[in-house]
Amino acid sequence: AVRRQQVPDLVERKSGLLGHHDDLEDLPGPARILAIAVQAAIDRADQALPLIEADARRREAGFPSQFPDLHCRSPWRLDLKVNFKVMVRGDQQGNWLMSPFEPLTLPNGSSIPNRIAKAAMEENMADARHFPSAELLRLYQAWADGGAGLIITGNVMIDRHAMTGPGGVVLEDGTELEPFRNWARIGRARGAQIWMQLNHPGRQMMKNLGQQTLAPSAVALDLGKHSNLFAMPRAMTEQDIDEVIGRFVSAARLAERAGFSGVQIHAAHGYLLSQFLSPLTNRRTDGWGGPLENRARLLIETVKAVRASVSPGFSVAVKLNSADFQRGGFDAADAKSVVEMLNALSVDLVELSGGSYEAPAMQGDARDGRTLAREAYFLDFARDVAAVARMPVMVTGGIRRIGVVQQVLDSGVA
Repeated sequence: AVRRQQVPDLVERKSGLLGHHDDLEDLPGPARILAIAVQAAIDRADQALPLIEADARRREAGFPSQFPDLHCRSPWRLDLKVNFKVMVRGDQQGNWLMSPFEPLTLPNGSSIPNRIAKAAMEENMADARHFPSAELLRLYQAWADGGAGLIITGNVMIDRHAMTGPGGVVLEDGTELEPFRNWARIGRARGAQIWMQLNHPGRQMMKNLGQQTLAPSAVALDLGKHSNLFAMPRAMTEQDIDEVIGRFVSAARLAERAGFSGVQIHAAHGYLLSQFLSPLTNRRTDGWGGPLENRARLLIETVKAVRASVSPGFSVAVKLNSADFQRGGFDAADAKSVVEMLNALSVDLVELSGGSYEAPAMQGDARDGRTLAREAYFLDFARDVAAVARMPVMVTGGIRRIGVVQQVLDSGVA
């Protein structure tokens, strides 16, 4: 175990190993490996301790531990088990493998302090003005205190007339930014990056909200006996498409002005951009439909426009389905092809998920045999995508234990 008071001891031990050698390369092989391992243990213990302290406070408040694999007695007496097969991992060729507590440098040069992310969830906790409420800010304060390196907000809408539900947050031209500045400030308080997820629901919005439902094509949502809760969408015009791209751009600019570290463009879960990608919902015969290159055009044009409108250090990410899990829909091969298109667009990260309202694989209940009823639902698909991706890949879906986080990292995906 590495305790706080033992860190100076480890440093001294490392110094003793180095002796008069200024360069690790001058050390004999075993001593060099041990010196590197000790330094890595020191660095990673330092990165892990804030997470363990936050978890200890959760346990004292009566909540279950987020890290059951780590031993944690109290906030002031912390034991972090440093298993040299986990915290300092290597293969027979001497290649060091990743730790969950290792920083991640993005293509834009910014850094995420560790590999643990709070993925987006639709909290539906906006106030009456569609601003982040005090309750929502308290929730994000708790997540920030948890020590995740990346925090992604849930489902911020780019148009108050296109909402998934009455409690959604909206960011559009004319929105007062101070509540969003508070949100960003809370998310970044512990050193994390906080990204705003931007979304348009397309046909996945309930008709009792009094909104006009838009989609790539006039294809109704099939939810069986619940289908009548959703209106038949109207196929979008060129003007509608241009307006949607403009709204993504405006929201991204405003998010940067408010102090967010980046945005995530939501192109998964059957929402508008995902609807354009799927041949089941996109039956257009113009330049926005047909072959995958055309169906991906709205996503590609949106990413290009957003990237051009924000500063180089502002992160731009995409959330993409690994598959729709519907026969004849967007599949794993399509996902790989879209990621190859995104490789050329200065995208800082791709998050892989799956499913839609009609096939909610993101809840762990998929119609595809490759997605298992276990943690890390989409890991199998992510391996395929990571083979072609030039940007970091994030895996979401049911990851609950630190051991599973390590397995994902060891797979070479994230």
